[in-house]
Amino acid sequence: MTATGDRPSVPEMVEAGLGRTGAAMWHADARYERGKITLDHHWRILAALHARRVRWWAVLERHVLDDRTTPLVFYRAVLGARENAHRVARYWHQQAATVTAVAEHETGTA
Repeated sequence: MTATGDRPSVPEMVEAGLGRTGAAMWHADARYERGKITLDHHWRILAALHARRVRWWAVLERHVLDDRTTPLVFYRAVLGARENAHRVARYWHQQAATVTAVAEHETGTA
């Protein structure tokens, strides 16, 4: 915790958020592997969780950018992490959209 008392710092909040998101991804994978959710549902969950990961990196990016004492190399690293997370989120969003479109086409609900 920080000198402000019980409130965690922004990096601590981001670390915790990324950890929770990673755990939720693991849980979604486990549910799919056990047959508890369908492939399209699994991919929609992954798309949403990866989008959440992008938002956490964006929070840290804003924090690092606002902190004028942070070396530029750290900002670049955070920016790279956010951009990578965005690419992965877009991939899962496209996968989910594709499997949904195929399912709708097969059932005639499109």
